[in-house]
Amino acid sequence: MISTVTKYFKNRYFTAVCCTAALFFALYLIFNILYPWRGDDFLIRYTLRTSTPWDMIVDSYFNWTLRLGNVIGSFVECCPKTVFNIFNSIVQTALIFFIAAVALGRTPDIRERRDALTVLFSAGLAVFVCRPADTVYWVPGAVLYSWAAPVYLGCCLYLLRCEERKASLHLKEYWLLALLGFCSGYANENVALAGILFLAVRMCFKKSAPLAVTLGAWTLGAVFLFTTPGAVKRIADVSGGTADAGLSIWGMFSKLPEIAAFYIGSSVVPLAALAVTLLFTWRNIGHKTLLRAGSVFGLSVFAALVFAGCPLPPMRSYYVCSLLVILSCVILFCGADISRRKQLLLSVFALTSGAAMLLSSLPDFIKIHRDETERTHLITGQKRNRVQLVTVPEHRVLRRSFLQYVFIEDIAADPEFWLNRNAALYYGVPQIRTVPGKEAVPLYRKKFLQITGKGDK
Repeated sequence: MISTVTKYFKNRYFTAVCCTAALFFALYLIFNILYPWRGDDFLIRYTLRTSTPWDMIVDSYFNWTLRLGNVIGSFVECCPKTVFNIFNSIVQTALIFFIAAVALGRTPDIRERRDALTVLFSAGLAVFVCRPADTVYWVPGAVLYSWAAPVYLGCCLYLLRCEERKASLHLKEYWLLALLGFCSGYANENVALAGILFLAVRMCFKKSAPLAVTLGAWTLGAVFLFTTPGAVKRIADVSGGTADAGLSIWGMFSKLPEIAAFYIGSSVVPLAALAVTLLFTWRNIGHKTLLRAGSVFGLSVFAALVFAGCPLPPMRSYYVCSLLVILSCVILFCGADISRRKQLLLSVFALTSGAAMLLSSLPDFIKIHRDETERTHLITGQKRNRVQLVTVPEHRVLRRSFLQYVFIEDIAADPEFWLNRNAALYYGVPQIRTVPGKEAVPLYRKKFLQITGKGDK
């Protein structure tokens, strides 16, 4: 066995992919460790002190949209954050291979040049998904959006493998397809509708029993998602009694400019990568490859249009749109008959860009971690002194631009803001607020040094 492993690592492509995967796993793990609880985490973890995950699932079913991620997240929030840090790093690293596998239509053999370069190209582009602060490192967002990606990508990959088999499938394989299809349709709203459209169009051109089973299970999962009492209530709240956000035809068209702006903003780097990939490969693309990439890109646009009628958070829900643009880039890359030099140039450029983005964001992660650590000490000291209105400074890494890789969604100066109320419950204080402006930093440092005993007496 040792000799077999040694033989594999003598292959330079195998070694390059393994080293890249190890590097990205290490970076994701470090960033997950540095990123703190925030937003809904405060309320969820406070609720779980007196409730069970099942209670939260029942509450989401009747009062909110109960997606697959909400079910999983209810149990993840019960665990120490170390569990999430490790598992989330594994999921984000595995997503690189899922993207490459779906683009290739099979499991990549990383000992082969083209497959290895496809994986490296996917690794570089996977960094630029929509709002990683909300969809990769924030616990509820990661579980809801990025953890669902291997599920529906894995479903599509398994469907392709089943369709290629000439022999009839066993009953357990149909059950596995049905399970993956139901979980994919139940993942979130845009995945549900975009997947149904994709499978239905594919059914018109290629009829098969595995495809029919997947389409039926996917549709069943989507129906269950949209018909839960909480989902019906949310749609009614959005469409009823408002003139600007209804599900009417006019309401959908009136939101198209906003949707287009969100779509471009969430996928600006993947769209630029798509343009560069087309520039390098357009002369060597076959009709079949172009059709596959175009259909995936069309699904990305359709998934964005779903938000014209779905009451969802505007930006973080565009994760799947950016992921589909990335997938269309990888399909063009691995399907185009381009020279070895161009393949190497594209994969190295994408990998270098992704690694540079991750490494350049490390100072921001460190600032966030330090601010949160010192803030916790400050809250502890004021809580010990029974301060009724706990005062902390703002985080230094706030949202500044669309292209910002990481930021923190901080509490506000208003103690009645919903994030402030959640944080007060979590920390066990009556009220909490931030001190705005540059004056907060010296006040913050002075109080912190006094409370921890690190200052001059």
